Amino acid sequence: MTGQARYWRADNGYQDAPEPPAPVPVCQPAMYCYPGYGPGYGYGGGYNPWMCQPYYQCQPYQQYQNYVEGPVGIAGLYTPPPPYGNLSPPPPAPQPPPAPPKEEKKDGEKKGGEKKDGEKKGKPCAPPKLPEGANYLFDKDNTMLHVFNKAAPIWTEKYHTEKLKFKMFQVSVNFTIKMLIENVLKKGGDDCKGWAATEAVERGGGIWDKGSTIEYDSDKAKGSLKNMGWSVKRGDVLPPVWVVVHKADFK
Repeated sequence: MTGQARYWRADNGYQDAPEPPAPVPVCQPAMYCYPGYGPGYGYGGGYNPWMCQPYYQCQPYQQYQNYVEGPVGIAGLYTPPPPYGNLSPPPPAPQPPPAPPKEEKKDGEKKGGEKKDGEKKGKPCAPPKLPEGANYLFDKDNTMLHVFNKAAPIWTEKYHTEKLKFKMFQVSVNFTIKMLIENVLKKGGDDCKGWAATEAVERGGGIWDKGSTIEYDSDKAKGSLKNMGWSVKRGDVLPPVWVVVHKADFK
């Protein structure tokens, strides 16, 4: 019977246990010492009873498992010389990856993403930013506007019976036509020059007639929606308001 572990099973009787996995060697610096060889053989030519040489000792020490070790000396264990490869230190650890480059500030930005003086900040028709604790007063007289997505002459035969998409806006009747054009285009000032708003009158069956046109630069554009007849009664006792915001070069 060998020294290998065995176990018993009712179906197969005694069986040999599988060999355990080989341990992972762990290397560390060590010192190999051996007796000197008399005068002329030591360092410096004199008698040296012990000579030592550093190396890396690995555990478990598998390289010399068949080597018969000698007796224990006075200064320590009498161990076999290490192989040539163990004299070299282990390879250095890999270097960490370089840090990503810092983002450079874009032109026109200050520290913290602030814009330079004189540049536009935010959208010209965005809702007002209220300070903490403040409220906003809304106009009690409003009407519903239906604004077509297409900036096109939908009253022409080309667009008859076409299913046109639109957006609905609840707007104060004291809004001016100029403010309406600016909000639809999401622009302001000179960027809205050359644009106009035209009322479209629904005939039925997907066909529209052309109503009044007001250009952005005209004096009428300074008037309110109420002055255009787009009062709180529109969409209630009167037909709803349908509007096309378009380039003023077609009328």
